[in-house]
Amino acid sequence: MSGHNDAAVRGAGATPGYTPAYRNYILAILTLMYVVNYLDRQVLAILLQPIKTEFGVSDALLGLLAGPTFALFYATLGIPIARLADRHSRRNIIAVSMGLFSIMTVICGLAAQFWQLLIARVLTGVGEAGTGPSAQAVISDLYPPEKRAAAQSFYSAGLNIGLLIAFFAGGRIAQTYGWRNAFLAAGIPG
Repeated sequence: MSGHNDAAVRGAGATPGYTPAYRNYILAILTLMYVVNYLDRQVLAILLQPIKTEFGVSDALLGLLAGPTFALFYATLGIPIARLADRHSRRNIIAVSMGLFSIMTVICGLAAQFWQLLIARVLTGVGEAGTGPSAQAVISDLYPPEKRAAAQSFYSAGLNIGLLIAFFAGGRIAQTYGWRNAFLAAGIPG
């Protein structure tokens, strides 16, 4: 997202002068980011049983791990991070957020104790909270109103692709190489 007028990534409104090829390139990058975002988010769902077995935790603790630890921070931090993206470089917010959630997903695979996994999931939610609003704002800045819905649709397809990869590849990796390696495989692409 560099090399062109940086107004779109800072939030200065729809910016004329971007070529369709450049807009589509940025859209493809943002969609791949969303694939990785959703992969990191959903891989946990298929790893709950092996995590329960290894750490010997209750279903209540697994429910805490799979739900509130991620969702609470993801939902509440999305708004202040979106406000930040309205005033600062969206590109940088996306990069920092993606780096955080990817590193935290890798750390999930390295957790030696359940509480470490819990904290890593909280921080995964924090990282993921910064990508969605910023990415959608960039798309709105790059595309004129008559092309925005199609661009947002393309971006949204990343959710289903990430979900597919998380369940299929994550399950296969967990079955063959263990649940920790499934987290590593999910986090490294980010």
